Amino acid sequence: MKQAWMVRLGWLVVGVASLLPLTLTSGQRLDSNGAKRWLDEQGLRDRFPASLSPRFSASPFPRFPASPSPTPRSRQAHSQNVKLIGFIGGPILDVFVRGNLAYCASEHGLSIFDVSNPNQPRKLGDIFLPYSAESVYVSGSYAYVAAGDADLRVIDVSDPRNPREVGSYDTPGYAEDVYVSGSYAYVANYEAGLFILRFTGAVNHPPRVPDLLYPVDGATVSPTPTFKVKGEDPDGDQVKFVIEVTSGNQAKTFETSFFASGSEASYTVPSNRALSAGQWSWRAKAIDSQGAQSGWSSPRTFTVDVTNQPPSVPVLLAPAANATVSPAPTFRLKADDPDNDEVKFRIEMRGANITKVAETGFVASGSEATYTLNQPLTDGQWVWKAKAIDKRNAESGWSGERTFTVSSNAPDLVAKDFLLKWQRVAR
Repeated sequence: MKQAWMVRLGWLVVGVASLLPLTLTSGQRLDSNGAKRWLDEQGLRDRFPASLSPRFSASPFPRFPASPSPTPRSRQAHSQNVKLIGFIGGPILDVFVRGNLAYCASEHGLSIFDVSNPNQPRKLGDIFLPYSAESVYVSGSYAYVAAGDADLRVIDVSDPRNPREVGSYDTPGYAEDVYVSGSYAYVANYEAGLFILRFTGAVNHPPRVPDLLYPVDGATVSPTPTFKVKGEDPDGDQVKFVIEVTSGNQAKTFETSFFASGSEASYTVPSNRALSAGQWSWRAKAIDSQGAQSGWSSPRTFTVDVTNQPPSVPVLLAPAANATVSPAPTFRLKADDPDNDEVKFRIEMRGANITKVAETGFVASGSEATYTLNQPLTDGQWVWKAKAIDKRNAESGWSGERTFTVSSNAPDLVAKDFLLKWQRVAR
């Protein structure tokens, strides 16, 4: 009987507090943890065992004092095998990281930080929401925010410096968490259950203006140069690139195939469309898989030298296709140069989420070049390709790709010469 009376007293305290918000510290919302801390301070927690509903914690009226947030310095003494790299002040309730951007849900809404330098996170933009943002999930150009009594909010984050709300759904419960898969948003609504929603207001954003990687400004190239560009699409669509080259009254346009957003694309001018000698200018634009186009990039200039012919595309000798090799394999390849210049080779290796590039020394035209990795490759499947570069910087096109498997258990096979002697054995 006494315990039941004490529980009723606890609920009475919370009810009075909700009616007298001005008597409590201003600026702090009531949440379940804040309420429990306040009850502890008042010595009432052990007499008030009932938990608080998140629906109640979303109310904008009751306010409780909150204990100060812990500083990074005060927490370091309790760390084990974990090192503090960077810090963003709170309150932050949830975070979603994609690429170099961290999307942080807080009591005030959604904030976007550049974390490319994790030692010094930098705020790019934010958007205020009427209630606390409990959870955030980013898909394509949109951030889906579970915002408590403010329900589900959809934020266009294609420009992280200027996020803007483009959709919402009024759920009957308290939106606590959200997860997006494909075209559907799954929203956890506490007592009201799970809601499966689809955002129908999506628009296709154009890709960003591409970065020109090669030829660099002022470069000297062969009549069949390889152009390299890179571009990103805010919606994650695949992109292709239109490359325009001009020299006086001459103009030529080339088009790449589609590449994943953010990856490097290359295009080698075919011999039947070789560029004439002289100075040329080039620029590029990106087109996504839905047809949206970026603007043109700023132009760059390069010079075509017809007196120097590029070397042939390299012949890949080892590792052979589908070979199994040790983590430090030796690559063998060769190429011919029409001008009999010495050549070197650029080797590109791609594994799971990693790309490595190596370069050999110069060897005579037609001679075999070898390169052994100093840093071992991780176990798994890899793909490699190569291009040849002569002494005057003319480049061949890339070779075809070959696949090989790295295994730590693979033996290091070294070719050796053996001399066999036969001798008669007396019987």
